[in-house]
Amino acid sequence: MDFNERKRQAQKMLIDFLSVFSAPRGLDESQMANRITQIADAFARRMPTKSDYEASVQAVLRKVMDTHLSNTWPPQAAFVMAMPNRELREFQAQETFKPDDPMQHAINRMEAGQHVPEPVLWGATSGQLPHRHLDRYRNASVLNWMSVYGSDAAEKMRARYGEIVNAYFPERAANGR
Repeated sequence: MDFNERKRQAQKMLIDFLSVFSAPRGLDESQMANRITQIADAFARRMPTKSDYEASVQAVLRKVMDTHLSNTWPPQAAFVMAMPNRELREFQAQETFKPDDPMQHAINRMEAGQHVPEPVLWGATSGQLPHRHLDRYRNASVLNWMSVYGSDAAEKMRARYGEIVNAYFPERAANGR
């Protein structure tokens, strides 16, 4: 069904629909016909074309009938607001954001030799990281802490990440600290 056929079909349904309402005062025959044509044009432009067009238009007309508060013709905006938002529906799937699995993201970064946050290296889920990279990253973390805190690095890391850091400070673990 092309645009003009959709417009003609909407115009017929619209004339039947508007017959139960009073025409707005001050409109002559040509102005009323022009308003019907404009509303039918909006139906032809904005309604989805992939489904049963007539049923879709009827659904919009029912919605307008259920919500209209007057005995005169509803304005064109009332029909447009009752129409399904075709543009939003077409692009909704593209706009949906699904974040990556944080652990998979960390693994990908490790495989690429990029920085990984320390809580990932030392946290409860660190067992899911590839062992071929984990020691290297943890050793780099320990060296960084040692460059900042010196001999206090082991205590500071233990306070932050727990006993898991003892394996990287063997002299401290042997002393029971």
